[in-house]
Amino acid sequence: MKFLVVGAGVIGCYTAARMLEVGHDIKLLARGEKAKRLADKGITIKNGITGEVSTYKVPIIESPVKEYFDIVIVCVRSTQRESVLSTLVSLKGIEVYCFIGNTLKEYDEEAEVLGEDRILTGFTSIGGRWENDELIIVDRKSANIKPFDSFIIGTPFEDSHKHIAVLRSVWKNRGLKMTTYNNILDWHLTHVVIVSQLAAALYRHGGDFKAISDDDILIAVNTMREIFAQMRKHHFQILPRPLNGISFLPRRLVINRIRKRLEGPFTEIGLTSHIHVGREEVFSLVIELRDLITNEGESLPLLNQLVEDIRP
Repeated sequence: MKFLVVGAGVIGCYTAARMLEVGHDIKLLARGEKAKRLADKGITIKNGITGEVSTYKVPIIESPVKEYFDIVIVCVRSTQRESVLSTLVSLKGIEVYCFIGNTLKEYDEEAEVLGEDRILTGFTSIGGRWENDELIIVDRKSANIKPFDSFIIGTPFEDSHKHIAVLRSVWKNRGLKMTTYNNILDWHLTHVVIVSQLAAALYRHGGDFKAISDDDILIAVNTMREIFAQMRKHHFQILPRPLNGISFLPRRLVINRIRKRLEGPFTEIGLTSHIHVGREEVFSLVIELRDLITNEGESLPLLNQLVEDIRP
């Protein structure tokens, strides 16, 4: 199968490079100076956990119209989806459009022009940042374990479920893993709840990751408990399911577990880098979260405070 990755940011470049490394037939859509640089120099990736540096000569194209692809992986922010839709529409014969990234927006507009039976959505378990022309990434928790190599994929429309098995088989044959959720919106909701807490704590301390205290974590725990209770009230699930423990385990135990998670380069490089460059995106996601889980007249004081802490 032939793959096209749309979006030459952190996630798009890493996904294209990793898929090329395991033997997939893949090209990356980029434009302007970035396209020229990537075509000339390749994608240089430094692993923030192991320190290894590798360069991947992923084929770069600026116009995909004249080429044939089976699957398109769209790695752009939710605020950029509308801008790439015209490019996606121009492609012919595509079996699957797989949108990767943070989003709480429905895919009705994309379904209208691309076909709801061809749309998948999800996330990938890596993070990183650009330092000049080098991509610093974290794709594992420690140097002595394998990369996550895992895509979290779901079906926003029932008709697209048939593509899950095909995609899983294609990736599995190359050593890549895929976790699937039928209710992928619930997974995205939970992810936004978790990430927004770290964002609020960072913004509260002017971006100083090391200044996050147990008091900040306690605020996060109380806010997550309020939001998770509201999600359950509106019949959303907390996914993955072990995160339900945030609501029911003793607060001190939850604080200690979160503190341990915050240690090390995975959180510092992966999550904080994204949060620093995407404050408006995080704010937009939290507003969408509030709109999804509250009705007129309902007020969640901790969620409202979260909105103010993140407001650009």
